[in-house]
Amino acid sequence: MESFKDMHSSKGEEKKIILSLILALMPLMVFLLCQLLNNDSLLLHFIYDKTANLPAVISSKSILLSKSMDVYCKTAPFLAVIVFVLFLNPRSLIRKVDPKQLVKGFISCCILLSCAFYFFMFSSFDLYQSKRFLRLFSYNDYSLTIFYVSLYAIFYMFTLALLFFVVRIAEMIKER
Repeated sequence: MESFKDMHSSKGEEKKIILSLILALMPLMVFLLCQLLNNDSLLLHFIYDKTANLPAVISSKSILLSKSMDVYCKTAPFLAVIVFVLFLNPRSLIRKVDPKQLVKGFISCCILLSCAFYFFMFSSFDLYQSKRFLRLFSYNDYSLTIFYVSLYAIFYMFTLALLFFVVRIAEMIKER
């Protein structure tokens, strides 16, 4: 049975993760606000011009907004690493786990994250030209924002999970 102190520290770490994610999502809301207030926002144009040669997941119905949000979503893994290193104590979130389950979870996380990274970070495609499910997100600015918020949160959380797996596996190897 866990002690109260262990449970409390774990909840503190979870709060840090959620709070940092909420703060990290604020720029996406700023991009949406810029788009809603002015379709030809200077900020969105600046981001689009500076990142025109990067591969991006865009919507041809709202190119400036989607390009800006896509470029920002590419920062999610970097912010997750920074938050992990500076603010989190990985030992407080990871409890005793069977080594086989830990390795299986690590491999699954690596495969899933690498596929998602390739598809959303290093390839270009238009949501409006894609299949039915992804096309739904490109119809208006709000659904596009929901798509990019979800994408950012997924990359952020999976990167943190991968880092936690690495730390726990390293501790497990060190114990042997």
